[in-house]
Amino acid sequence: MTDPARGNARLPDNKNPRVVWQYASGSLSALQIAEAAAKHDAPLLAIAPNEQAAYRLEQELRFFAAKNCGVLHFPDWETLSYDLLSPHQDIISERLALLYQLPKLQHGIIVVAADTLQQRLPPAAYINGHSFILKQGDILDIGQLKAQLEAAGYSHVNEVRSHGEYAQRGALLDLFPMGSATAYRVELFDNEIDSLRSIDPETQRSVERLSDIRILPAREFPLDQAGIDGFRARYRARFHGDLTTHRVYEDVSQGLSPPGIEAFLPLFFDETTDLFAYLPEGCLLVQVGDLDAALETAQNQIKQRYEQYSGDIRRPILTPEEAFIPLAQVTSSAARFLQIHLVQATNTDSDVLWPAKVDAEHLGNALQSFIQAQEGRLLITTDSAGRRELLLERLQPANLRPALFDSWSEFLHSNASFGLCIAPLEQAFQLKKQALSVLPETVILGVRPPAARRRRGQRDASAILRDLTDLSIGAPIVHQDHGVGRFLGLQHMVIGEHTTEFLTLEYAEGAKLYVPVANLHLVHRYTGADGDAAPVHRLGSEQWEKARKRAARKARDAAAELLEIQARRAAQPGVPMTSAAADYQRFCDQFPFEETPDQAQAIEQVLQDLAATQPTDRVVCGDVGFGKTEVAMRAAFVAAQSGKQVAVL
Repeated sequence: MTDPARGNARLPDNKNPRVVWQYASGSLSALQIAEAAAKHDAPLLAIAPNEQAAYRLEQELRFFAAKNCGVLHFPDWETLSYDLLSPHQDIISERLALLYQLPKLQHGIIVVAADTLQQRLPPAAYINGHSFILKQGDILDIGQLKAQLEAAGYSHVNEVRSHGEYAQRGALLDLFPMGSATAYRVELFDNEIDSLRSIDPETQRSVERLSDIRILPAREFPLDQAGIDGFRARYRARFHGDLTTHRVYEDVSQGLSPPGIEAFLPLFFDETTDLFAYLPEGCLLVQVGDLDAALETAQNQIKQRYEQYSGDIRRPILTPEEAFIPLAQVTSSAARFLQIHLVQATNTDSDVLWPAKVDAEHLGNALQSFIQAQEGRLLITTDSAGRRELLLERLQPANLRPALFDSWSEFLHSNASFGLCIAPLEQAFQLKKQALSVLPETVILGVRPPAARRRRGQRDASAILRDLTDLSIGAPIVHQDHGVGRFLGLQHMVIGEHTTEFLTLEYAEGAKLYVPVANLHLVHRYTGADGDAAPVHRLGSEQWEKARKRAARKARDAAAELLEIQARRAAQPGVPMTSAAADYQRFCDQFPFEETPDQAQAIEQVLQDLAATQPTDRVVCGDVGFGKTEVAMRAAFVAAQSGKQVAVL
């Protein structure tokens, strides 16, 4: 066995196609993979035991890998075997983008979970045959392009919002290709592509001009006529009986993609393939942990779910051997490549001997003693900028001032003996040859780091507000003085000797109102629940004025009632609730996520309410994942420390 931490590691070659390396911690294994990728002149495939470990390994590799070494992740479907759910479009987008890129990849690290290797993939000919490039200046038949997009699995929508969608408005074609980080707008001049621009899906506004864009298929299987015909023929050869009662067969025959269709992917192709078939020549495989055990566990789970779902006569399913790649085939495919097997060792000199969990109040003194006892350099890591600043505050009483670094490489090539860096590391390790120790905050304080959230399609808060120019024809719109009408678009009119642009609104009985753009402050979007059911008022009538007066009366009545309630509450004394700062901080350190600015603000405001001498009156609202439970738990903790109780609804 060899251990890179001791400096005697070697890469596999034709004489020794499989070598074994030891590692003392998960974080050290990521460093060893990064070093192997830097030495190898071809891409490296790192196989983690499961998807959770793969995401953690990806984050650590991004910290350790050289700047010229990209880290890619081939994601799992994130659905259970034979599930009646299909993967998210963003996941399919990432997978297709990597499958297209892999055969041409010359350097970098690809991370994949072991059980993902058992998922069947389309042949490379399908990816290449349904991919094409649009360039500025190309002659384009818009009808033919739409047919091509439909054949590639794209959906026609009014506005593109997510991967695999396209929309047409006259000479403009918007599309959100798979594998792309943003949507694009194709502007035609007659039948020539006049411009290509990236657009913001939220505001629908053009952002950056481009010379070309790449279009990938929208699915991992074809749903054009040839693909449907092939599926039907293979389905009939595989299943028998009255196929009109088979839901999957009927849906695909109609060009639909039923949930869970991925379990039937082999019926779309004469032959499917695996991820190994996409790897470029000379790719190096690195197994982290026991790959055979991970594959066997996944295989057993597939068989259990097959037994669970195989009894539905209206939705017969393929056997595990047909729907997924057998374990023996995965092993034989992997055997074609040079391999490094990373195995975890125990009681090695790569272990960092940190005494035990240390209270935050005594962190400085404990760390000072640790530094004096250690030989060589020390790097402490935190998971975020906020926790880095908090750690710096805790070290000030002990007069410890670590140098701050932005990357592993920057610290490694510096002369600093004590450094602090933001990194997603969870386990400590030592490099004896370099006389260097790495100590994550999680080891120092004995708490878990905030879990990294995998965000897809993250929105900017300012994008929620739309400009009026994004209104579609016929959309309801409200004029402050005339009520609800329908938007007909912008129109130029000559008034005197000047040309002015007007907003055209249509009211009841075909009456039209022209609003100069200088008076746009008088109009706003209709915010009712159902725009199609919005009323249309009559110009010159008292209908709108009466509605405004009724609304004003109701608002005043509601305000008076609320003021009375608040006056009664203000007259009642409250019970202040506080807790010891150290106890509260230890409780907060156990929270496994990093708070967003909005969550942190909500928590602070709730704590201020609890500490006040007036009764608390606050409702915390938000979408799923906003963090409402964490706000409530912190309030309950403070109340419990004060010997009180709060109601959490």
